Amino acid sequence: MKKQARKTTLEKRENITSSRRHLKSWLIKKHLINSPEWNHAKTIMLYIAIKSEVKTTRIIKTALNQGKTVLVPKIKNRKIIPVKLKTLANLENSTYGVPIPSNAQESKEKIDLIIVPGIAFDCKGNRIGYGGGYYDKFLKKQDAQTIALAYEEQLLQEIKSEPHDQKVKKIITEKRIIECE
Repeated sequence: MKKQARKTTLEKRENITSSRRHLKSWLIKKHLINSPEWNHAKTIMLYIAIKSEVKTTRIIKTALNQGKTVLVPKIKNRKIIPVKLKTLANLENSTYGVPIPSNAQESKEKIDLIIVPGIAFDCKGNRIGYGGGYYDKFLKKQDAQTIALAYEEQLLQEIKSEPHDQKVKKIITEKRIIECE
């Protein structure tokens, strides 16, 4: 069931035109940076978008300009390791083609806000990721606020969760902010 939902939703996401994706990402960024979670966070972990994901470059630049500590995920030994990002220059592709800073330094800082990627979400905070379980394992050990950024096309009526699945607390789309149960 998750496999089919992942495939169908990924196709929907990839069918959004580039110009629509940029507009939607801009609207999502606007909602995010006006959120209380963003404003209270000193250290934010977020992904550097690849392919058809919600674009995060402007979000990262805003965080850096506001003096926030920005962390990005690096996969090492099948685990997510937060590494510090000081600039969007000098990035290199790591596992699964995910960009990370060259000479990435592991961070032990307390994370206030984690921006969680995914392919599909429901309004209860359930998510379908890329299938590796990396974020579920990582989020289980964190005490940070969690927000997913998604296009409306990525929202499903219901996602059947499994015991190991970790929910997000909020979902921000181009049209709305969803407080998850």
